[in-house]
Amino acid sequence: MPATDPKELTALGAERARDQAEIERLTARIEEINARIRATCVRGPLTPREREVLALLLEGLQNKEIAARLGMGERTAKFHVSNILAKAGAENRVQLVTGKWTRTTTS
Repeated sequence: MPATDPKELTALGAERARDQAEIERLTARIEEINARIRATCVRGPLTPREREVLALLLEGLQNKEIAARLGMGERTAKFHVSNILAKAGAENRVQLVTGKWTRTTTS
């Protein structure tokens, strides 16, 4: 049943605003990482699916959770994560998420 109480509506509005702000923050971070990959990687930018996986990586999900959320096998999720790390030149998820990778890739 939809909320009709003004306090509930105000709380729902604030929650939606927080959700929207989080979506915008994640979208900006994905674009930042993808731009950096495009600038440093000869393997090309992230595919649309890799961008979906990256969004979930930024939320802190593991391969099994990514697979379940996107309706794919865990091995497929691992494959996408590996491609993202390789394209970024990051050695692990922490480097990727924090932007602490420094080397560029050549393959």
